Amino acid sequence: MTSSTEAIIRRLASRQPMRPEATTQADIYMLLTAAALGLDTDDVVTMESQLADGTRRRIDIEAGHVVIEVKKDLRVGDLTDAEKQLAGYVAQRTKELGGRYVGILTDGTAWRLYHLADDQLTCVSELELSPRDPDKDALLVWLESIMATREQIRPVPAEIKQRLGSTSPAHQLDYAALAVLYRDNRNHPEVKLKRELWAKLLRTAFGTGFVDDETLFINHTLLVVTAELVAHAAIGWDVSPHGPLTPAQMTSGSEFADAQIHGVVEADFFDWVVEVAGGEQFVTELGRRIARFDWSKVEHDVLKVLYESVIPQAEREGLGEYYTPDWLADRIVDDRVRDPLATRLADPSCGSGTFVFHAVRRYLDAAEANGTPTGKAVLDVTRYVVGMDVHPVAVTLARVTYLLAIGIERINSEDRGPLTIPIYLGDSVQWEQNRDLFGGTDRVTITTAGNELVEGGGVLFGDDLVFPRSILGDAQRFDQLVSAMADNALDLSGKKDSTLIDPVLRRFAVTAEEAKILRTTFSTMRALHRSGRNHIWGYYVRNLIRPLWLSEPGNRVDLLVGNPPWLRYSKMTEAMQTRYKTLAKTRNLLNKGLGASARDLSTLFVVRAVELYLRDGGQFGFVMPHGTITRRPHSGFRSGKWAAGTGDHLTVAFEQSWDLAEAATGFPMVSCVIRGRRAEVATAVPLQTVKWSNRLSSADLPWSEVAERTTSGHLR
Repeated sequence: MTSSTEAIIRRLASRQPMRPEATTQADIYMLLTAAALGLDTDDVVTMESQLADGTRRRIDIEAGHVVIEVKKDLRVGDLTDAEKQLAGYVAQRTKELGGRYVGILTDGTAWRLYHLADDQLTCVSELELSPRDPDKDALLVWLESIMATREQIRPVPAEIKQRLGSTSPAHQLDYAALAVLYRDNRNHPEVKLKRELWAKLLRTAFGTGFVDDETLFINHTLLVVTAELVAHAAIGWDVSPHGPLTPAQMTSGSEFADAQIHGVVEADFFDWVVEVAGGEQFVTELGRRIARFDWSKVEHDVLKVLYESVIPQAEREGLGEYYTPDWLADRIVDDRVRDPLATRLADPSCGSGTFVFHAVRRYLDAAEANGTPTGKAVLDVTRYVVGMDVHPVAVTLARVTYLLAIGIERINSEDRGPLTIPIYLGDSVQWEQNRDLFGGTDRVTITTAGNELVEGGGVLFGDDLVFPRSILGDAQRFDQLVSAMADNALDLSGKKDSTLIDPVLRRFAVTAEEAKILRTTFSTMRALHRSGRNHIWGYYVRNLIRPLWLSEPGNRVDLLVGNPPWLRYSKMTEAMQTRYKTLAKTRNLLNKGLGASARDLSTLFVVRAVELYLRDGGQFGFVMPHGTITRRPHSGFRSGKWAAGTGDHLTVAFEQSWDLAEAATGFPMVSCVIRGRRAEVATAVPLQTVKWSNRLSSADLPWSEVAERTTSGHLR
C-alpha cells in the first residue's frame, strides 16, 4: 500500500467536523483510482455522473457496477432520505445499463453496502473505520470484494474466506440477491420439488439435527452454483460476464458434455436458479467473482474452506459435520496407499473431497513417474479413486475438487478421451437392505415419496421407480439408459409411452423381462413430470443406485478411507433408530448389555462400508471419535468380530490406531484414526497406539506446513 493511499484513508477515517462533503468525495475518488484495486478500462471511476432520466441528478461517484453516495456524517440525521436518494440512483442505472448495480453510502468513516430489490434498498454489509487507527487493508479488501476487480488471485484458504466467505460483502450481496429470487419463486412446482428432495437426503444424513430451513437451502444453492462456476473455470473456460458461456450452459453442464467430461456439472437440486426470472443475471454476477481466481493453482481441498466459511460452525456441529483437516487426510492416504497404480480406493463419506483430492494426486504423480501417457492416466484414475456421500452439496463440491486434483493441464491434454468423474450421491449405509430398495434379489426400487430414504416404500406403489438388478453390471450403460429414459419422459406431445420408451430399450438391448419392468418405470417418470415434478429423477436414480453397484463382489475396492458421519443415536429419526438397532445388533455393536443410546453412527457406518464395499484382504483407515478406541460401548466394534448372529463371516484385523487427542484437527471433540484390513481371522484393536501431537495456528493446513511441527510415536 502506498503512503498516499494510507494518507487518504487516514483523512477519510478522521471524520473532521469542518471537513466539506466535497473534500471527502474527492478523497474517495482518489482512493479508488490510486489504490491497487485492479480497476480495468470497463470500471472507470467517475465523479458527478449525469443520470439519463431527464433530471439534473448526478451520482457522486461511480465505479463499475457500484454507485457511491457521499454524506458529511452518517451519524447526523435520518438515513432514510439518503437511502431513498441512493435507491433512485441504483434503480436508474440498473434500468439504463442492465446488470446488477449496488449502492454504497459513506461519510468516509462508516461504509454501508446496499442491495436493491423491488426498488427497496437493504443494507447487507457495514464497515466502520477507527478514526485513530483505521484498518486500511480491511477497507481496500471490502471495496475490492464488492467491485470484483482484482485478477489472478491464488485460491488459498485466506483469500477464499476473505473474498467469498460469509463475512465478505460479496457473499452478503449474493445471498441477498438469491434470497429474493427464492422467495419470489418458492411455490413454483419445480423449486418445491427440488427443495423436498434436498431435505429428504439431508434428513437421511443428519436425522433430527437437520431442520428444513430456508436460509440453509439458499446457502446450499449459492455454494453449489459457485462450485459449478469454479468447475468451468478449472477447465480454463471464461466464466466472467465477458465470456461466451450463458448462465444456463454453466449450470446444466452442457459444455462439459461437449468436452466429453461427465459427472461434474449436471441438472440437480439447485439449477432452479436459472429457471426463474432474474436467475441468469444472478449467475452472471457470481461468475464475475469466480473468474478473478487462478484455479490452475490449487494445492488442496479449497471448496471445503468455502463451505466451512459459509455455513456457520454452530450449524455444522449441530449436524455432526466435521470435515477432515488437509494434513490428516494427506497422512492417512500416505499411510494406506502403498502402490497407487494397483490400489482401487473409495471414500464412502467423501464430504467435499479432501481424501479424494490426495488420492487422485498420489495416483497421477505415480502414473507420471511410471511414464504413463497423460490421457491414459486421467482415465485410469477415475477407475481407481471413487467417492460417495448422501449430502447433495458435498457431492457437488467433491466433484469439482476431483477435477481440481486432476488439474487443467491434464484435463486439456490432447490424448485425453471421454471422462466421467466418479463421485456419487448415494446412501453408503444402504439402510433399506431388507426392503426392495438396495436389497431385492432381482430388482431395485427408488421411492419418490416419504420424508427420508430410511423409510422405504412410497405412499403409493405407483410412485416408486423400479429397475431390474440385472442391468446394473455395466455402470456406464445404466447411467446412459436412465438418462435417456429421463429425457424422453419430458415429452408432453401426447405420444404413447411405448412410442417413446421402446426405441430406448432396443438401443440398449435389454431383455424382454427387463423391458417389462422398465416400461412401468418410464410411465411413472412421465406421470411425475406431468404433475410438475421434472427431469431431476434421472439424476436422483443414477446416483442413489451407485452404492449398490459398488457393493457387487466384482466391483469392491482394495482400500476404504474417510471420515464417517458422527451422528449420535439421539439425533437419529425414529425410522433411522429402528433400522440402526436392527443393523447394529446383528453386527456385534450392541454388546455388553448397553443400549444404542450410548453410540453414534460412525461405527456402524464403518462396519457396513467394509461389509459392502471392501474386498477380502482389503485395507481401511477412518477418522473416528476418540471413544471408539477407549469407551466400553465400542468393545464389540474393537473386537473385529462383526457378524455375530448373522451366519455370515465378517471379521477384520485391526492395526495400531492413531491417537489424535493432542493433535490439531478442528473437531469439537478429540478423535482417533482406526486402521486395519478385512481378514479371515479377527484381531482386536491393539492396546498400544500411535500418539500424534502438534500445535497449529489453524487445523486445516497442508502437511508441508505441518510436518516440522508434528511428532508421532508409540504410546501404551
